[in-house]
Amino acid sequence: MSKYQIVLDQLGLKGLKPKAFNFDADQVVDQVFTENEVSMLGTPVFSRLIITDKSGTGISMSLDTVVIDITGNNNIAQTPILGKSGTFKEFLSEGDFSVTIKGAIINEKDNTYPTKEVSELISLCQAKNSLDVSSPFLSLFKIYNLVVNSYEIRQSDKQGYTNIQTFSMTCTSDKPVELL
Repeated sequence: MSKYQIVLDQLGLKGLKPKAFNFDADQVVDQVFTENEVSMLGTPVFSRLIITDKSGTGISMSLDTVVIDITGNNNIAQTPILGKSGTFKEFLSEGDFSVTIKGAIINEKDNTYPTKEVSELISLCQAKNSLDVSSPFLSLFKIYNLVVNSYEIRQSDKQGYTNIQTFSMTCTSDKPVELL
């Protein structure tokens, strides 16, 4: 199995066949990727994710082999009405976003395990505070901070490649609140 297939499998894109497309980057209206920048798969980097722990360890990681899924919800109060079917719904506020990040850390220099980068990812996942995030995709939802709820780093997904470590993170969006 090729390296790109392992990464695609981890990202939940098993049926996807990579294909090179010729396009003029100047014609792209919404440039959410850096021009001429390609991932380990040879595809354009559409949405790099930078995660920084400013208030804790100071670690910062830049990840370009990620897929981000966002789920939003609203806080709605539902009040039953006596003698009527159904409920009265009152919109209270927008809820937090649930953010799932699936990706791979790849040592592009040689076939050794990316020990330093995986250690940094573990430190970020175990942070006791919200993390600063920067991504063109996340900024569409005005998400600039995340709290890591859970994470998964699996050895079983490596399938013979020593220089790739796949991971997934389940996070919740966070907005800094100043208490008076």
